[in-house]
Amino acid sequence: MNRRLLQLPVSGRAAFQGGELVCAVFVDLHPWLTTSTGARPSLSERAHGSGREQDGERVRARLVIQHMDDTANVTWAGQTFEMARRTSSPGSMVRKTAALSEGLGLPATQAVLVDF
Repeated sequence: MNRRLLQLPVSGRAAFQGGELVCAVFVDLHPWLTTSTGARPSLSERAHGSGREQDGERVRARLVIQHMDDTANVTWAGQTFEMARRTSSPGSMVRKTAALSEGLGLPATQAVLVDF
């Protein structure tokens, strides 16, 4: 992992199965509030290294919230679980693929799950 990534306001966890990396989740801990101004910070750090983890494209699911102090409009992989907004289903799950070499593209106060 890149040393610069370790200095950013990001928390990450990885899951392994049989000694192999299965998935990792990254959370940008920079607080982006309704009172925040300017451009929203976004982590665009690229993964470096070698091995299976670097090869090809990976599936990503995102936790999206506009502001840290919002009380509504939170989605996980495009789905909402807010009963006031739901009609009959939480919506379609949205999982996109992208190469890790393109960077995480993780806005402040959001999270991303990467499958390997």
